[in-house]
Amino acid sequence: MGPLTNIALALKTEPRIKEKIERIVLMGGAFDLLRSEYNIHRDRAAAQIVFASGVPIVAVGLDVTLKCKLEGTDLEKMRAADNPASRFLVRLIGLWQNGRTTQYPTLHDPLAVAAAFRPDLIETQAGKVEVETGAPLTFGVTMFTAAAGGTTRVARQVRVREFLDLFVERLAAAPRGR
Repeated sequence: MGPLTNIALALKTEPRIKEKIERIVLMGGAFDLLRSEYNIHRDRAAAQIVFASGVPIVAVGLDVTLKCKLEGTDLEKMRAADNPASRFLVRLIGLWQNGRTTQYPTLHDPLAVAAAFRPDLIETQAGKVEVETGAPLTFGVTMFTAAAGGTTRVARQVRVREFLDLFVERLAAAPRGR
């Protein structure tokens, strides 16, 4: 989550570290939308270093995360759970809604987290990602080229309902150890 500055710095400072990285799962890019995505745009040079590193990457981009919007029934389930985590999140969502009760958040970063431990939630395609770093009008645009031997797997589809159910189930569950 966030710009890839720290990962690029680690790879540049100690190149041997890449041999110890099993994979990087990140939320970043917009592979079919022809627009810059915040995490990549904030440090596009770092993103290019990471994507070119050869480290196996699973990239969950805006094209997929935009499909993962909470619904009213999801919020009701979290509200009904009445545990500290769900209560806190419901309160934050209420503040964010600011009276617009039919507006629900999109779960960009949570989908990438879920894909790290439930890779079956997304369908990916192998290939290569280039990040635009030289043209001010398109800074941070991610360009994906499918390639059988590519080290980057870009999310193409998501099992939206399955992911949302997992998210709500985890937040609605009683705290562990109680």
